[in-house]
Amino acid sequence: MSAPHWQFNDRRRKDPIRDPIQGEFFANEAIKNPEEALVREGIQNSLDAAARSGRIDPVKIRIHLASGESAASASAVGEFMLDAWDHLHAKGNGIKHPPAKNAACPFLAFEDFGTCGLNGDVSASEEETGNLFFYFFRAEGRSEKLGEKRGRWGVGKHVFPSASQINSFFGFTVRSEDKKQYLMGRSVLKCHSIGSDGYMPDGFFGIPDQDGFMTPTNDDKVIDRFRRTFQIARTSEPGLSIVMPWVNPEFTERQLVSAVLRGYFYPILEGALEVTVETAEGRTIINESTITELSLSHLDKGDEDLRPMLRLGAWAAFAKSGEFTILNPAEPMRPVWIPELVPADKLDALRTRFDAGERIAIRAPLTVRFKEKGKNPQTSHLDFFLIRDGYESGKTIFLREGIIISGVKAPLVRGVRSLVVASDGAIATLLGDAENPSHTEWLTASAHFAEKYYHGRSYLDFVIRCVYEFVKILTASDKKGDPLLLLSLFAIPSKSEEGAARPGAKKKPDGNETPNKIDIPQPKPKPFKVERVKGGFCVSRSDGELQVPATLIIQAAYDVRRGSPLGKYRPADFTLVRPPINVESHAGVKIREGQPNQLLVDVVDPNFRLALNGFDTRRDLFVKVDLQSVED
Repeated sequence: MSAPHWQFNDRRRKDPIRDPIQGEFFANEAIKNPEEALVREGIQNSLDAAARSGRIDPVKIRIHLASGESAASASAVGEFMLDAWDHLHAKGNGIKHPPAKNAACPFLAFEDFGTCGLNGDVSASEEETGNLFFYFFRAEGRSEKLGEKRGRWGVGKHVFPSASQINSFFGFTVRSEDKKQYLMGRSVLKCHSIGSDGYMPDGFFGIPDQDGFMTPTNDDKVIDRFRRTFQIARTSEPGLSIVMPWVNPEFTERQLVSAVLRGYFYPILEGALEVTVETAEGRTIINESTITELSLSHLDKGDEDLRPMLRLGAWAAFAKSGEFTILNPAEPMRPVWIPELVPADKLDALRTRFDAGERIAIRAPLTVRFKEKGKNPQTSHLDFFLIRDGYESGKTIFLREGIIISGVKAPLVRGVRSLVVASDGAIATLLGDAENPSHTEWLTASAHFAEKYYHGRSYLDFVIRCVYEFVKILTASDKKGDPLLLLSLFAIPSKSEEGAARPGAKKKPDGNETPNKIDIPQPKPKPFKVERVKGGFCVSRSDGELQVPATLIIQAAYDVRRGSPLGKYRPADFTLVRPPINVESHAGVKIREGQPNQLLVDVVDPNFRLALNGFDTRRDLFVKVDLQSVED
């Protein structure tokens, strides 16, 4: 068998000159940088592959950035670049600054674990359902994701060559269906020439068959050297490892972590995803236990609004059915927002909670109708979560099956922080079909959407306007007729409004106003917050001011249907900081034991954090925290 090498297709006289443009799909204002494009598309594909594997364990992603002294040596990389260099240095190939043949190779490795790998016939040259290998390496603008997956367009994989200075990548896969391992490479250049010979943009690393068709190598020795050269963690675990040689030098550990936090905070909070970012300096693990702390150190100044959104998301990710207010079903023929959607017997309670700054969870039932003959309507629902906390921007965050759709242009609801989550069946599929290739917007003109649904635009409007319309219904139900409530939520004061009559002010005969003093009480922020983490809870700093030193009295018990959980605590349930209860992390605190279900915690740093786990996940946990100053 010949050694694996690179091969580019010859360009015949009748072939048009073609310069691939798929990378342009991922260059828009909703995607901040190339790291974000890579993280968004890479993790999306991994989550889909995990769904295919049937596993319920968290998907684990390893992103390894090797540069400087940790870059791969030119001698080690040499065998994986056979027959590539003439093409990489060819005039007009689209590569601005190709590396020298003897240059060291900085690279980025993106690996997923808990997934199925690239199953399917590796020698297939035609489409076949379920052939993940074919769609990943051999198809452009086509996807095997037939509506039930996060991606639709089949162009997301082009973020991988775009991350490489030579527009190339390698894929090493171990497959769940047969445990076999394969290695193949793909390069996407422009049409180019070497001497008098012309070549098409597409290049493959592998072994050609008798017809020149490139197939992957499964040579154990070659694959073992590939693993060592590019520091691959995968051995025999099913999944996919992608290597981008001569990675974009702008890639940094901070930007990669930041992209994960911005793009996938919700599945991380749910415990469905864990990401590790590694460099020569160390590694950063992003999971439900570390995400809050990392948001303080890795988010840029313009992303500070994401931190309080994490608190709302942490609650939303574990909200139980009893915490939701279920709306009346929307009109199945064409959903629109009307006041009657909010149950009359729930309206006063919702408004009281909204005014008090409490978190609110809403579930809106929907019926999706299809144009396909013989396909019956499907019931589904949309969830959204909100809190009136004075959020100045009022921008709603939209998620479809864990992916943040960052470019949705929804009405702002000033003073309200909100999160819209579409993860249930038909409505999630509908929204996915409406997405542009980079998954940043919902468009009615999408080729996957326009002819598939009855009144598709109405569904998009219903989803996009859900928080605005719901808050509008709440404020319109105000029996006291407070005119400033709507003003503070939906209007932006301007200089031109200075001197205009104030709502609620009475005029004297001389035309002057008698001011009505309307004081709207704002909820006083607490100096600490309690959040759920996997298997337990976390107490950390909140928005309120905390004077240190101070002491927290933390009490915990399993919840009960009747009576006081603390009153019905039994030592047989657990004893704090005794196995199986563990102190997962602690910073800025000193722990003093109290009773079996009580801790006295001395806070010595305002930016403190204490997390405990090991509790029975089948039972609800009740946690009570009181603040007592040391002087008391």
